[in-house]
Amino acid sequence: MAEIKIEPKRRSLLPWILGLVLLALVIFGLMAAAEDRNAAGTADHGTATTLRDDTPPRLRQYAWAEIHPPGPSVAYSVSRG
Repeated sequence: MAEIKIEPKRRSLLPWILGLVLLALVIFGLMAAAEDRNAAGTADHGTATTLRDDTPPRLRQYAWAEIHPPGPSVAYSVSRG
């Protein structure tokens, strides 16, 4: 009987490289499309943007006191005379 020598076939890396490049292009295209969509949706139509302050009320008091120190205010000064 004849001896048959079987060698494993070497696989090429080219399909993997092409696949990764294609995947990168698809991701880049999706990011660019999302950026264009976001840029189109940010046009100012006279609406105000409000942000929710998640700071606890106790800390907001301290912050307000730093911005508005106690003392005579122009709005509350009473002239006597």
